[in-house]
Amino acid sequence: MHNTEIWAYLRALNSKELRQLRLWLLSPAFNQREEVLRLFDFLEKSLNKKNNRDLTRESAWAAVFPTEAFDEKKLHYTVHYLLRLAQKFMAFQEMEQDTCLEQRYLCRALKKRQMPQFFESEMRSLDRLHERNPHHDAEFQFDRFLFHAEQHDHIIRQSRSAELPLQPLLEHLGSFFMATLLRYACSALTRTTVANQHFQLRLLPEVLHYLEAKPPDPVADPAVAVYYRCYLLLDGRGGDADFQALKAFLTERWQAFPMNEMRDIWLLAINYGIRRLNGGDRPYVRETFELYREGLEKGILPGEGNMTEFTYKNIARLGLGLNEYAWTERFLHDAKRFLEPRHRENHFRYNLAFYHYHQKDLDAALQLLSGVDMDDVFLQLDARSMLLRIYFEKGYHDALESLLESFQTYVKRQTNLGYQRDNYLNLIRLTKKLLQTPLGDKAACTKLVEEIKATQSVAERNWLLDKAASGA
Repeated sequence: MHNTEIWAYLRALNSKELRQLRLWLLSPAFNQREEVLRLFDFLEKSLNKKNNRDLTRESAWAAVFPTEAFDEKKLHYTVHYLLRLAQKFMAFQEMEQDTCLEQRYLCRALKKRQMPQFFESEMRSLDRLHERNPHHDAEFQFDRFLFHAEQHDHIIRQSRSAELPLQPLLEHLGSFFMATLLRYACSALTRTTVANQHFQLRLLPEVLHYLEAKPPDPVADPAVAVYYRCYLLLDGRGGDADFQALKAFLTERWQAFPMNEMRDIWLLAINYGIRRLNGGDRPYVRETFELYREGLEKGILPGEGNMTEFTYKNIARLGLGLNEYAWTERFLHDAKRFLEPRHRENHFRYNLAFYHYHQKDLDAALQLLSGVDMDDVFLQLDARSMLLRIYFEKGYHDALESLLESFQTYVKRQTNLGYQRDNYLNLIRLTKKLLQTPLGDKAACTKLVEEIKATQSVAERNWLLDKAASGA
């Protein structure tokens, strides 16, 4: 039974929801089969057991039909009926959380039953619910379209010659369509970049042409305005002015979208900033850092899931690069809880070591690195790279030479590093040359600087250039 669909559904519910589901099954309005309740009770008792070996179809039958001979078909029907009731319960729970949806269905029921006075009263209540809605995303535009569609249908039924309020219906439908199309066009561009997937987006050129001629108002039509800006930035048509306009909207109107959608928009802005700073636009170091910091302060980041170790490291590096030392140290400690539990301590220690290294506290950095369990390949590469720099700067040449040999062997054994393989092999090779270059030999140091500059792929390029230049 633990491999069945109903088992998966029940495991997905928390203890409160299980109690509510049992009340649902007790109600004759939803369930009039006692055997379904008995099956639920049997399965619920087994949910918290560590060993489910006794959770067989035969044991379920014995609990549900204790006086009858085993009947596979009858058990199948009972399981299926419980599954359908559990699905309806979950759907009902979702609807209960959406008061506008529930109210709209009430209005529709009143319209079907030809109760115009009550329909109009409840429609006014629905209108007030929409007015109080803080979100003005595409879903809100769709809700407003459906509201006006219900009104339109009601007026037509009352009088064929009545004046129809069609304009707001068409406006909300257009906003919903454009915002939704642009939102998924942004997703399509991202997937093309990340996974080389390509998509046909019908009507997108027409929508872009329309919005170019008539730019959307960020106050009246925030969903269209935001995704239009995002698309322009991702597509390469946008520039600094579009980014600043998007950032201003995120700062001032971030509550106009549900939290999960705002997080996606926030990350689109961050990814654009990262793309610009990777292209050498140094002002975007500050821009991207501020987006991260504000997103964390507002609770938009990291979102419902864990923070990836890459995001954790990127935020720390940006903060240190801007000399935001106090904030970065607090971030490393505060955001530690968002890291995936299995690797949390390792990534916390490594990044805190990098913080101390950046502060020139090499001994503290070394001590922290000694406690890092480097079972992750990229963490190992980062940690060894930092050790290499610490050993060089502290003059531990014997330890450094030993590290360079083991580091080289380790990198050559890895088969899935991609371009990173050349980055680290060149770092090792050029560090060996750095060790062999006599201090004060200006010509040799200048030659090494030129070689570092000419090397296409190399990790820690700026550090190597600094050390080579200072050796002269």
